[in-house]
Amino acid sequence: MCRLTARVRATRNGLPLGTAHIGYTAYPPALYDRLRGARADARAAFARALPPGPAVDPALVGRTDARDVTLAPDSCAGPDTGAGPGGTPRRWTLRSDTSHRVLFDHPHDHVPGMVLLEAVIQAAHADAAPRPAVPVELDTVFHRYVEFDLPCAIVTDDPVTDDPGTDGPGRRPRRISGVQDGQTAFTTLITSIVPDRAPLPHARRTGTVAG
Repeated sequence: MCRLTARVRATRNGLPLGTAHIGYTAYPPALYDRLRGARADARAAFARALPPGPAVDPALVGRTDARDVTLAPDSCAGPDTGAGPGGTPRRWTLRSDTSHRVLFDHPHDHVPGMVLLEAVIQAAHADAAPRPAVPVELDTVFHRYVEFDLPCAIVTDDPVTDDPGTDGPGRRPRRISGVQDGQTAFTTLITSIVPDRAPLPHARRTGTVAG
C-alpha cells in the first residue's frame, strides 16, 4: 500500500485552464481484492448495475444531450428535502449509464470518481437555474466506494456561509454530497460563478410605457 500525491496543471496554447491537487492510496491487487470482497470483479459489478433512471432535462444541468446527464429525479425526496426555496430540486438520484463510452470507457467495480464529480457539477447547475453557472472550484473528500447495485442520492445542502472568503460577488459555494445506504460516500464543496440577476429595464422599474 502506498499513499500518493499528485499536482496536475492543464494548459492550452500556453494559457492555464485549471489545476488539480490529488491525494490517494494505491493498494496491491491481492489487498484490494480482499478489501472489496465479493465486489472486486469489475465485470460482475457492471452486470449488477441498476438501470439508469430517467434523465432530468439536460438544459437544467448545463448539458444538451440526455445521454450525458448523470442525475435522475429522486422519487424518495419529500417536500422538505426535495426542493429549495425557489422550487429547485435539492436532491436527485445518481444516474449511472454504464453504456456511456466516455464516463465508463471500461468496466469498474465501483462508480468512478469522475462520474461522481460530473454529478456534482450538474447538481450545481441545477441549483443555480435558471441562471447560468460556471463551476470553477471543487474540493472533494471520498469516504467510501459508491456501488453500482444500490441507489445513491446526490444532495445539495443549504448555501455555504461559514467561509466568507469563498462567497464574493458572483461566487456561489455549495456543499453537495453523495449518500448511499444511509451513509455519506463523498462530500464536495463546489464554487461556481453565477451572474447576478439582470436589472429590469428603466421603463419597467418606473412603471412608464414607451409612447
